[in-house]
Amino acid sequence: MALINIPSNDKDIELTSLEAHVGLCNHRQKSLEGKINELIEQNKAYKRMIFRACLALVTGGLSGLTALLIHLSGKLS
Repeated sequence: MALINIPSNDKDIELTSLEAHVGLCNHRQKSLEGKINELIEQNKAYKRMIFRACLALVTGGLSGLTALLIHLSGKLS
């Protein structure tokens, strides 16, 4: 959704007609709400991506530590 751009000569219509002003304000509000909802969804997706990356790092680190401990326990016996 895009915001409505009113040419300067049509701006007088919005200033003099309450109905036109209300209608345009409603349209602008819906457009802004749509953009906000898109940003919220993108934010959720980024949070999931960061969580998964951190989870991969932690599991990889634990796997490496486990392998190191198994390797060291074999040398000690």
